[in-house]
Amino acid sequence: MVFPLSLALALVFRPRATWHSLAARPAPVTVLLIGYALPLAAIGAVATFIALHVVGLPFPGGVRHASSGAAFVQAALALATALAGVLVTAVIVTALAPLFGGTANFVKSLRVTVYSLTPGWLCAIFLVYPPLGGVQLLGSLYGIYQLALGLPSMLGTPPRRAPAFAILAAALSLLAGFGLGIAFGLVGAAFRPGGGSVL
Repeated sequence: MVFPLSLALALVFRPRATWHSLAARPAPVTVLLIGYALPLAAIGAVATFIALHVVGLPFPGGVRHASSGAAFVQAALALATALAGVLVTAVIVTALAPLFGGTANFVKSLRVTVYSLTPGWLCAIFLVYPPLGGVQLLGSLYGIYQLALGLPSMLGTPPRRAPAFAILAAALSLLAGFGLGIAFGLVGAAFRPGGGSVL
C-alpha cells in the first residue's frame, strides 16, 4: 500500500478539481484510514517526538528535553487522538448532514473528513520547531475551507449552505478534540515513564 502523495498535494493546491474527482472515485475504508489517514496523522506524531526529545521546549533558564520514553508516549497519544478525532468528526458530519440539505452517510462523511484534514496534517511538520507550531493552525483553517468545498461533492450539501455546515462541524469537532485530548492525556500519564509531566 503506497501513500498517494500526489493526491494530498492536489487537495492542497488544486482543491476544487480534486474534490470533483474524489466524489467519483470511492476508496475502501481500510485504504482510506490505513493508507491515507495514518501516514498523514503520523507526521504530527513524529514531529512531536522530535520537538520534545531532540529540539526541546524553551523554558526560563534554558531548553528542556523530554526523555525518549516520555516523548514516545506523547507522540503515540498525539497519533491516537488524531485518528480518534477522524472518527468522531465523521460521526458529527453524518449527524449534521440532513440539517444542511445533505445525505447522512457515514462512509462518505469519513471520506470528506479525512481528505479535508490533509492541510492540517501536512502542516504538522512545523511542530518539529515549537515556535513554528502555529503554522498548523493555518493548515487547520484551510482544512475548514476544504471541508466546505468537499461537502457538496460528497454529501450533496447545497453549496450555499456548505460554509455554515463546515464551520459548525469544525467547532463541534474542536470541542470533541479537547475531550479526547484530556482523556488520552490521563491515560498516557499512567504509562509515561516516571509519570507526571512529559518534561
